[in-house]
Amino acid sequence: MICFFIVYLVKFGLSASITFNISNTPALGYKISDGKAGLGSTIDNTPCIAKDYAGPLNIPDKLDSDGVSYEIIEIGKYAFSDVKLTSIVIPKSVTKICQYAFSETTTLQAINLPKVVEIESFAFYKTKADITVTESLKKIGESAFALADFRNNFDLSKSSVETIEKETFKQADCENEFTLPQSLTTIKENAFIFFTVDKINFPPKLTTIGDHAFANSKVTEISFENSALTELPANCFFSCLKLTTVKFGNQLTKLGDECFHNAGLVKVELPSSLKTIGNLCFSLCKKLIAANLQNTQVTEIPDGCFQRSLITTIFLPPKLEKIGVGAFANSALVGIHPPPTLYYIGDSCFIYSKISHISLNNTAMKYLNDRVFYGCSNISDIDLGTKIEKIGNEVFALSSLKTIKIPNIKSIGEGCFFGSQIQQIDLSHLSITSLPDKIFLNCSQLETALLPTSIKSIGESAFESSGLASFDITAQYIGKRAFHSCGNLQSITLTNTVEILEESFSLTSLTDVVLPETLTKVGARSFEMILTLQSFDYGKSKINFIEHNMFMDDFKLENVTFPQGEFKIGYEAFKHTALVNLTLDDRCTYIYERAFMNCGSLLNVNLSISKVPYLSNQTFYDCENIYDIAISDFTIDIEDSAIPPQAVNVYYCGTSCFKGDLNLTQKVIVPKEYACSKFGHCDVTKIDNFPFPVDFHKTKTGRNYGVTVVTVIFVIALFGIIGFVLYKKFLRKKAPQDEGYLISQSEQEKESNLFT
Repeated sequence: MICFFIVYLVKFGLSASITFNISNTPALGYKISDGKAGLGSTIDNTPCIAKDYAGPLNIPDKLDSDGVSYEIIEIGKYAFSDVKLTSIVIPKSVTKICQYAFSETTTLQAINLPKVVEIESFAFYKTKADITVTESLKKIGESAFALADFRNNFDLSKSSVETIEKETFKQADCENEFTLPQSLTTIKENAFIFFTVDKINFPPKLTTIGDHAFANSKVTEISFENSALTELPANCFFSCLKLTTVKFGNQLTKLGDECFHNAGLVKVELPSSLKTIGNLCFSLCKKLIAANLQNTQVTEIPDGCFQRSLITTIFLPPKLEKIGVGAFANSALVGIHPPPTLYYIGDSCFIYSKISHISLNNTAMKYLNDRVFYGCSNISDIDLGTKIEKIGNEVFALSSLKTIKIPNIKSIGEGCFFGSQIQQIDLSHLSITSLPDKIFLNCSQLETALLPTSIKSIGESAFESSGLASFDITAQYIGKRAFHSCGNLQSITLTNTVEILEESFSLTSLTDVVLPETLTKVGARSFEMILTLQSFDYGKSKINFIEHNMFMDDFKLENVTFPQGEFKIGYEAFKHTALVNLTLDDRCTYIYERAFMNCGSLLNVNLSISKVPYLSNQTFYDCENIYDIAISDFTIDIEDSAIPPQAVNVYYCGTSCFKGDLNLTQKVIVPKEYACSKFGHCDVTKIDNFPFPVDFHKTKTGRNYGVTVVTVIFVIALFGIIGFVLYKKFLRKKAPQDEGYLISQSEQEKESNLFT
């Protein structure tokens, strides 16, 4: 076979192309410079070898041209890229493999590099072959073996390489054994990222490893025992899911952040030389069950160090001072025995862990940070000791803690026991003045809570949805929803209370309530939807406003003793209650809309001496059983639908009329317009104390004014005749003006006959 070589000749500053005919050799391109030749140059973008070539290749060590012998020293860029070589012989004269020289060459079984000194970047990118190097190899470029498949093994142990560059072996695959050179001192970042290998031994001269050097690799076992490494950097073995065993060297002093995050470690024995552990170092190690730090010099277990691991047992270092934020969060840790030097536990340290017991009695702890034991579903025994002065927010929230002895602390945080299984708590010995918000929120099993006499305020939702059955309240201020939804709460005693905020006792099981003299305000909905409440006594309290929706849906509330001073009644204050008789005297000055709406048991309403200026819209709407309503002369207007739409006796108690300037004797001619519109289309059968009915035709539909001009004239004439006859006979005495005119039954009959 006749093949052609293309030679790029550089001599005396001139260049030229020369074609050589060499038998039994595929067409190759060479570059000749300074008396030496390089294989693999391209001329006018022509590859050094045909892309469709397939078969073996024997590269000569020399090239003769015009009687001059040129030594081949390198394989140039893309020389055999994507060429289907089955075998290749590289002469000892070759010292350099240039970029992409063998990239994507997948048909080779083996490559021997006898005297190669340097391998440039991507030289063996995606190559599939066993590669053999010698002590002459000193430099490997970035990504030189990225995505390579070494089939069986790759032995670098005999090379003189000191540094493995970035991503050199990224996603490479070495199924069996991979040996690092003894000369190696540095492995740069991402050098072996996603690398597949079983075991790696680190050589004694190795001092530096870069971030993510072995991240996501499939290494199963590593040993630092013979290395000079003092530090493992951040993310060094990040997500090495198959890494089960690590043997640390005695020179190691530091583990970087997330060094073994999400690794497959089962047990960890850290060396005595270790001083520092980085954040999240062993986090998400789902197979890690035990760690021994007992012999280390570590003083701090950092943030998230063992979070989401399966660690159940840990031996802490003797000089431990701090445990960081979320250090054991969501872990399987059962218990720890902290040393006396411990003075700090970070936020959420054991949140959602399996910890069941811990003693802080012999520690230097003075403060428990927020959510330390939040959601610990197995915890049953906590000894806080005597030195704790402050407990943070939600420390025991959603935990299984049933009892705890609280030391003489100075403050306690919001939601401290929120949603926990606490059954009883004694805070009576404390000197705190306020109970924080949500401290016992959703503590459904809490039956007993003893508060100190120094308590002045109970925070928002402090006992909401707790299991309290009774409670003596000495606090001056009760926060919003403080006892809301306490379904077992049947009785309370209020002493010295000044203010009760919104919804404080809604949805409880109270039956009788008496307010103290000190009380000045009760917030809206404070006693709403109490299905058991039967009586409520405002006593001598200073309440001047019965708030909106105060007793709404208290279906059994029959008796209410109103405040002793002037007061107003708010919107829907008594809606859906069981009031039967309602009497409001001159202390009541205002009634808002729907105040007594849907009071189905209400029969009688006496507003005869109240100071209510008018009845608002739907005040007694849908009170279907009301029969008598007495209204004072202070009431000058009644809005639409204020009175329920059924037959009632409406009494007007006073000297002025509903509208206009009619005098007392003219009240009987109040037009149907008034009755129809203002009384919700009801049938008015009685006005004032007149002994005879006034028939308004019992019309309920439309705006029927009912009383015609003829009727009015007839009534006036009738009154004139009767009045004249009686006056003449001196049979009538004038009654007090506010009582109307009284007529005996016999006289009514005479007057009736006379009229007839």
